[in-house]
Amino acid sequence: MAVLLKFNDSLSYTLQQLTDSLEFKNDLLHTTLQTMLKVDLITLDGTKTLDANTPMDTVVNLNKNFFSKKLKVDLSKAVTRSEVRKEQVDVQKDLEEDRRMVIQAAIVRVMKMRKKLGHSALMSEVIKQLTVRFKPNVKVIKKCIDTLIEKEYLARVEGTRDEYEYLS
Repeated sequence: MAVLLKFNDSLSYTLQQLTDSLEFKNDLLHTTLQTMLKVDLITLDGTKTLDANTPMDTVVNLNKNFFSKKLKVDLSKAVTRSEVRKEQVDVQKDLEEDRRMVIQAAIVRVMKMRKKLGHSALMSEVIKQLTVRFKPNVKVIKKCIDTLIEKEYLARVEGTRDEYEYLS
């Protein structure tokens, strides 16, 4: 939007003028201008494409004869794709970490009530509690049990392979 608003003052700018006045990074400005160039909203003097090697004295002109048959022209696609992907990765990591904490809390709750419990009974009890919130992954639950053993919240019962006891 900021790029389009600049064209209210003048119909042409150099890439350097746009970079300086908008205080955008070059890659963000190039991505934004490429989207506008793709739909013929702007034109470039002397070149048809815009990339990192395009000289900063290249003139960007507003296409006064711009017309689109579409009701809406989406100019945000190229800019937001990379941002959305990065945001999705960050959100996914945060979500996984939050779920691990919820799983650990559920394991501790169950073990606090039962004091001693077999592996399969613990797994089914934790899954039963967590199914209301999300579908827990069995591998993640096993890793959380191991983490709680390392943190000394739980211990394996001596003489058995798949039984845990709660350490208070």
